[in-house]
Amino acid sequence: MDSNILSLVSVTIAFIAVAVTTWQVRANARSAERSHTLPVISETFREFRSTEFRTRIAYVVTKIPATTRGTRGFSSLPRKWREDAYEVCYFFDYLGVLVRFGIIREELAISLWGTAIMQVWLAAEPLIFMERAYRRQTYPTGISPGFLVYYEDLVCHIMERGGRDAPRRIQQRSGLRQLDQPLNRLTVRPVGKVRNT
Repeated sequence: MDSNILSLVSVTIAFIAVAVTTWQVRANARSAERSHTLPVISETFREFRSTEFRTRIAYVVTKIPATTRGTRGFSSLPRKWREDAYEVCYFFDYLGVLVRFGIIREELAISLWGTAIMQVWLAAEPLIFMERAYRRQTYPTGISPGFLVYYEDLVCHIMERGGRDAPRRIQQRSGLRQLDQPLNRLTVRPVGKVRNT
């Protein structure tokens, strides 16, 4: 009887040791994963915040070409718009890759960049589909005509999470708080009222 109890205690201790070791390995793996993704996230932040990139986004969103010169996809667009559109759309495609393969969490990408992702997509969508049609017609059989597919996947995730409200919903769910009113009333003046000096 004593040997049965001793065996049971030994098995229990061994099970606990295996459970603790498994938990430690998982915790260490998550920590290592986070330490590897931090440089990627930092670089993505840096690029998105750059004056040049924000200027490119504004140009793509506000200067949509009324017409294109032919049906050669992006290459038939005016040079400035084409270059800015490639730069911005490829950035969001790259971001879509990072999200799809778990390098950056979907919630992080959508809560931070969801608005810009959707603004650019809505401006460029007809031209993206025009580029895909051009590639289907001109690429040899066996070569994928895919273009910005990870960017589109990211847009689909945003739409599934509430479209234009997705960033706000994620921010609220994460516990992000905002002030009910401005703290410094001197710097925020109602429109139409001028302070006499």
